[in-house]
Amino acid sequence: MMKARINSGFSLIEMSVVLIIVSLLLSSVLVPMSNLNTQNRIKQTQAKLNAIKDALMGYMLVNQRFPCPASVNSNGDEDFVDKATGECSLYKGFVPWRTLGIDSAVNVDNLLIDAWLNPFLYAVKGNKSNNPDCTSSPIIYDRAYTKTLGINNQDINKESIKCVAGEFDICRDDNNDGTLCETDEKLATGIPVIILSLGENARSTTSTHIYEFENVGTSVAGASSQTYFIPSNAKFIVGKNNSNTGSSKRFDDLLVWISPYVLYNRMVSAGMYP
Repeated sequence: MMKARINSGFSLIEMSVVLIIVSLLLSSVLVPMSNLNTQNRIKQTQAKLNAIKDALMGYMLVNQRFPCPASVNSNGDEDFVDKATGECSLYKGFVPWRTLGIDSAVNVDNLLIDAWLNPFLYAVKGNKSNNPDCTSSPIIYDRAYTKTLGINNQDINKESIKCVAGEFDICRDDNNDGTLCETDEKLATGIPVIILSLGENARSTTSTHIYEFENVGTSVAGASSQTYFIPSNAKFIVGKNNSNTGSSKRFDDLLVWISPYVLYNRMVSAGMYP
């Protein structure tokens, strides 16, 4: 008597079911891994932002000035017109990592880059302005943030302290009305120094999100022909990460700043003020 042959193969329906199950298992693993990778890059970039902030503060305590921003042509050095007077080639540009002595990854144009390989941006208050809060008006005080030996007892004292406040505002659109930096939306004012990462979508030229274009507005081309975006105004938006609305409209900027009061506190500790 012949024994019945056992068919050990799989039918097409069975194979399809197996493939569907494997696909579901892979998607359940890959999506969390993608989210984890994004969170790791955010943490890495935030850590670099804080390290740059510390380096800028240390540089200021030693030199009594902040460095000028780097440009696409300065190879990571600060780019200034006249170092003695503190006149910078630009006041909103890139982090001068060579000047600060920061050892980290750079791109082909020698710009310090974040975890998404996009350059960090750096803005510092320009050197002169007539401030209506000055005790004796009209007096034009040297803002002195980038002037050699400018941040000292001669320029920052009890009479002129209000006259050397920074120019940048930090805001969020808490009213969700699209009108940015309203009075009740300002987190900080008079900020002298901003350090910024434009996040994962920094290279997108199709983003239509209003917050994204508040932090940038001017494009520059490096020697590699890569286009970079730099700030163009005095208002910065923070904390409105809406990554679930699609890549073309996503806002994912990361921003840190140096408060004037933290700056003055460090100066007092270092014996520079008052």
